[in-house]
Amino acid sequence: MTVSLPIFATVASLLLLGCAGSQVQTPSVASSDVCTSREACVPRCEGEDPESCFALLLLAQKQRATDADASRALTRLGELCDARHPVGCQLLGSAQLEGLVGPPNPAAGVEAWSRACELGHDDGCALAGAALRGGASIPRDYPRARSLLERGCKRDHSLACTELGSMWRYGEGMAENAARAAELYDRGCALGNAEACAQLGAMLHGGEGVAQDPERAAKLFARACDGGVSVACTGLGVILASSETDPKALALARTLLERGCKGDQPAACAYLGTMLYQGTGGARDVERAVLLLDRACDQKLAEACTLLGTILADPASPAAAPASAAEKLEQACDLGDSLGCTHLAVLLREGRGVLSDTERALSLLITACDRKVARACALAAELHAERGEKEAATRARERACELGLPDACPKPGTGK
Repeated sequence: MTVSLPIFATVASLLLLGCAGSQVQTPSVASSDVCTSREACVPRCEGEDPESCFALLLLAQKQRATDADASRALTRLGELCDARHPVGCQLLGSAQLEGLVGPPNPAAGVEAWSRACELGHDDGCALAGAALRGGASIPRDYPRARSLLERGCKRDHSLACTELGSMWRYGEGMAENAARAAELYDRGCALGNAEACAQLGAMLHGGEGVAQDPERAAKLFARACDGGVSVACTGLGVILASSETDPKALALARTLLERGCKGDQPAACAYLGTMLYQGTGGARDVERAVLLLDRACDQKLAEACTLLGTILADPASPAAAPASAAEKLEQACDLGDSLGCTHLAVLLREGRGVLSDTERALSLLITACDRKVARACALAAELHAERGEKEAATRARERACELGLPDACPKPGTGK
């Protein structure tokens, strides 16, 4: 028996936008009057100009200043920070965290950022709080991160509000509060943080802690996408591809998903691959569709592995390859995708692309049925019946009916 499902059947869960931590971006020198040569930077660094010291460090990275210049510039930033110069502390932290002189020292960098925050520099609050929340290079410290981010957000720092919103959303050191998270994302977005716009769009799209509002979600995704957040391009592309029938809207969906895929978003590559395979929003391109789905599968996106396995297992597909299909469905199943396990069970039952193994097929179907895959329950019922296990077959068929599979339900008046 061949199970044929629409390619879009497994893409409903691809839009997973709520990343649990943002990458901390250390700031560059912001002044329009920053020096650009060693000769100009050295004397200014010896004065009260921390930005010239940081510029000197960057020049040394490009071998346009000496190692001695860099060492002195770092020392001078430390002196300025000790003298309670907030920008000196902020730039000292960035230099230490990036390892502009010697190896990176994240702990010292965060302490310098925290000092900048105490001295009234909002970037210091946001950067230190984000680093302590993320725990990428230093141990996580949620209470301290929250304190720093709250201080930065009160001063209208967009990154601080965004990071604080994620802490509330994911219950990091506090009880989860999606409504409060949405408020903070809204504030961060209004202050110009594109990531906040993307996260708020995701919450509005799914009705997470807020009333569902697909129209506003789409606008927020568009704003975030224009701001360089590739996952927002994916979000908007998915919305357009799944809700529009207008050819222009579907073509735009492809363009947005291309941007998301180029931004290394596996969900974008998977959804774009699906559109290419079906010829939605433009010309059909089976070869590229398979390549994109394979790429997303290699990035451990289980749904992409299932989609690819489904295509390769379909005898009518131009890309049919049963052995490869079994391999991809095995990968999907190992990654926890129950529909992938169901399709793998079909191949095992039929011995298509893999040695026949009805025992394993039934085991996979029973597990998938327990995870509420209606088709798996129906197929398990068939296998139980073939084995003469009438009671088990009846239970599995009843479960398939309960899960919404009409073919598994008794016909009116027959009881069968």
